[in-house]
Amino acid sequence: MNAKARTTRLQQGAYEDLRQYAALYDQTNRSIRRERQLLWVLVGQVFPELFQAFCSLEGETFQALLRTCASAAAIRQVTVDALVSQVRSAYPGKKLGVKKLRQIHELSATSIGVTEGISAIHVAIQAHLNFLQVLLQQADYLTRAMSNCLGRLPEAPYLRSILGEVSTAMLLAEVGDPLHSGSSWRESNPLPIPPARNNAAAPPCHAKVAHAYALCSTSPACA
Repeated sequence: MNAKARTTRLQQGAYEDLRQYAALYDQTNRSIRRERQLLWVLVGQVFPELFQAFCSLEGETFQALLRTCASAAAIRQVTVDALVSQVRSAYPGKKLGVKKLRQIHELSATSIGVTEGISAIHVAIQAHLNFLQVLLQQADYLTRAMSNCLGRLPEAPYLRSILGEVSTAMLLAEVGDPLHSGSSWRESNPLPIPPARNNAAAPPCHAKVAHAYALCSTSPACA
């Protein structure tokens, strides 16, 4: 057995709840990244020029477009006004980017997107959009659940002031109770601070985590 391997220790109370939530949060975020990548690939097949108008999947105009008319081949078959009307029907009451939709209609005229098999690709896009929405809702729920756990931990307010909400949750999910983990955890699980190059300081994020953990494991504020 590898001498550096360590056994996962069962935490207690809110620390164990936080550890379980954090593990699921990490898995959910990995799935979100995967779904976004798959969507980019699918959109790139039917309308690669769309990336000239949008740089993110999060916008409401982009989401509405993907749900109604994602391919260039389909878009250039309708007028600009018909396109705007179709996209608005997907998000009634929302303020969508009409100027952006006009740009998209122009881009579709010279698009090199595929023209065969687009019905199946549209179905795949809808499926991944729906799954992505579920994952985003789950990530939001888990963020609130971790926040509730932090509210039961005495050291959380102090660490939040240094690291922020999610970073504090992920740190405490890993180390457990810093007062009980103590130096034994730090000795067997050193924080991954890369060596400085050319006398440069350690990256702020690593230094901040190391500083927060060191202080919290001895500070009365965490007691």
